[in-house]
Amino acid sequence: MVGKLKRFSGPTQTTLRQLACLGNVVEFATLSLVFRESEEEIHTALWEAARAGLILRQEGSYAFLHDRIQEAAYALIPEGERAGAHLRIGRMLLASMTADRLAEHLFDVANQLNRGAALLIDRDEKVRVATINLTAGQKAKASTAYASAREYFSAGMALLDERDWSSHYELTFSLWLERAECEFLSGNFEQAEQIIVELLRRGASKVDQAAVYRLKVLLHILKSENQQAVATGLTHLRQFGIDIPACPTEEQVQAEYETVWQTLEGRPIESLIDLPPMTDTELQAVMQVLSVLATPVYADNYGLYCLLLCRMVKAGVQHGMNDASACACGLLGFTLGPVFHRYHEGYRFARLACDLIEKHGFVASRAKVYASFGGVAGWTQPITSAIDINRVTFRAAIETGDLAFACYSMIQSITYLLLRNDPLDGVWRESEMGLDFARKARFRDIAEGFVNQQRFIATMQGRTTAFSTFSDAQFDEAVLEAQLTGDRVVESISYWMFKLQSRFLLHEYVAALAAAQQAKPLLGAMLGQIKLLDYFYYTALTVAALYENAPADEQSRWRGLLSAHREQLREWAENYPPTFADKHALVSAEIARLEGRAFDAMQLYDQAIQSARENGFVQNEGLAHEVAARFYAAGGFEAIAHLYLRNARNCYDRWGAFGKVRQLDERCPYLHEEPTPAFSATIGQPVGHLDIATVVKASQALSSEIVLSKLIEKLMRIAVEHAGAERGLLILLRCDEPHVEAEATTVHGGVEVAVRRTAVTPSDLPQSALHYVIRTQERVVVETLRSGTCIRRTNMCGRSAPDLSCACPSSNKRNLSARSIWRTI
Repeated sequence: MVGKLKRFSGPTQTTLRQLACLGNVVEFATLSLVFRESEEEIHTALWEAARAGLILRQEGSYAFLHDRIQEAAYALIPEGERAGAHLRIGRMLLASMTADRLAEHLFDVANQLNRGAALLIDRDEKVRVATINLTAGQKAKASTAYASAREYFSAGMALLDERDWSSHYELTFSLWLERAECEFLSGNFEQAEQIIVELLRRGASKVDQAAVYRLKVLLHILKSENQQAVATGLTHLRQFGIDIPACPTEEQVQAEYETVWQTLEGRPIESLIDLPPMTDTELQAVMQVLSVLATPVYADNYGLYCLLLCRMVKAGVQHGMNDASACACGLLGFTLGPVFHRYHEGYRFARLACDLIEKHGFVASRAKVYASFGGVAGWTQPITSAIDINRVTFRAAIETGDLAFACYSMIQSITYLLLRNDPLDGVWRESEMGLDFARKARFRDIAEGFVNQQRFIATMQGRTTAFSTFSDAQFDEAVLEAQLTGDRVVESISYWMFKLQSRFLLHEYVAALAAAQQAKPLLGAMLGQIKLLDYFYYTALTVAALYENAPADEQSRWRGLLSAHREQLREWAENYPPTFADKHALVSAEIARLEGRAFDAMQLYDQAIQSARENGFVQNEGLAHEVAARFYAAGGFEAIAHLYLRNARNCYDRWGAFGKVRQLDERCPYLHEEPTPAFSATIGQPVGHLDIATVVKASQALSSEIVLSKLIEKLMRIAVEHAGAERGLLILLRCDEPHVEAEATTVHGGVEVAVRRTAVTPSDLPQSALHYVIRTQERVVVETLRSGTCIRRTNMCGRSAPDLSCACPSSNKRNLSARSIWRTI
């Protein structure tokens, strides 16, 4: 290729060399600037190369056909002359550009100057190029291109020397500080630490020192060194005359909390949106340090956490708002409910924080604020809303390079998906992505949290070596537990909470209680998080399961525990019944059982089941069925217990907990042998059990069709498609006589619907089944045999039948209808 290029004329070769220096695609205007020639003269010089097809003349620019041609053109420049060529181009571009045009082509100019930087001699020119590198690095960093940003900062640092710490301190300090942050954001912790040590020695003001200490605290956090992070931050705050107790008493925390409300002086929380910006630079620096301290303090010392937040909010109210005080409002909102029992005020503070971020453009703190809002939403809003907010948090964290909150938002999303009882296979896939991200970010605590979630999911799915263990080929439960030392608080509490839940679900109540006892002293690390629900819920259920066989003194202590846990669940249920009412009802049912209030227990079990079903908590519904089955079996009502247990199996199956299903089948073989009452392939199941696509299609049908015949046609098509059926009938009572309103049949992969309005005949469907449904208003499954027809409510018919139909009643105050669905088996 070089040989081909050398056959061109001298002017063409010269122009190609300059073009190669500038890049793969270069605008006409830039070429004219560099060559100081008109565009017409440039076209003439490049005509030979364009005619040969090696470069392309595009609208407003020239481009090499591919990179190999550019490399060959660049090779025409002797190696010793390349730096000079780049420096000359960079100087020409810089000299000819206005400030706006320089901002537009900042990276192009910086790249040219950096490639020729070794030839720079004049100190003033070096300072100017270093300044350009600082600006280019900051622009790249704002786009989360940390590797590129680090290169620009490094290039700028290389142009300065010891004298510049005095003569150009601000530029030198900024380059070093930005480089340190890019190093740890890129995972280069050792390099970041070396630069931070030098910066602490060089920092000339309290504000600059605070900026470096903020980075040092963040570095400790990313390395999961929370205690060192707290010690570093508190030590630095004393340089500002701020002495905060490392372990404040409850009285000190309560006093600080009360001063927040006193500072408000009766103003609505929402009115704080009108506060002016904070202008005191030293106070702003202090607020930044306090803000990053909140993360490690939260995990280890909730008293100090609450005190810091109260101080920050109070400072914002008194001296104006900045991004750190907006963060404090969000984090205080996150804390107000679980600590101070003011959930709705907490939501208002978190909402205010989001509004402050959007109003003032505090982009760097957006992820942290929305993370708080997502945490608060779980206590007072639908779980779906909390999940959506966590998605926003992740996007904001990626955009601003906040790796810690990117990881945090992902693991919180998985927590909410599990709480919502989403299908386990989908949750597993989400956790795989989260674990990969956390490991790449080298955030150990969060990565281990994902592993704990996966151990629970794998156990429920039956993918561990045994249902009674988290262990499999890649994970050893005993080895991990031996490693859960005191400095791994976040990982420890996560692990023991999942073990508590899994052991209870597999009926290993002693092991579940042991896990609860391990988790209890670590609950401070879960302050404000929705995962606290699992501790209060499953610990209470575990104790209730063990209660009757416990010694008298143990029972006495456990009565207090059950009462306290029920009270906590009651508080949450009153704040937001859709998420918490079924949990409160089930624990209340177990307490009623232990107190001998059988009728109350029956009602409460059914309340728990109904609430869980209405709000889509399929796992919690299954658990309530299973616990109720144990109650009825203990009372000798085997048939009723049988029914509840079959419903439990059906719920666990729909959740995707196939390991749990196998456990129930092994304990009660008849569950596997008999059909489940909730016939999963029919339109007759509750709306909460339909897949989302069917729900959406049905709702669209109802909202878009006002012509009755078209509405019937559309709904019949949806019903047959959802059931995977070959044929379906809609039967209505007209003058107390059943009439076929519509018939749907599957033809060549599609569904055809005919609106008939004819009397029912024996050829339409089994008459006995239809009259049974009309009389009892119960669902009935019918198997059509070659020798006849048999109505089946139990497992009496043979398994060789070719067809299966299900007739389902549907009624309101005035009408009754029946739907009949046929499937081949």
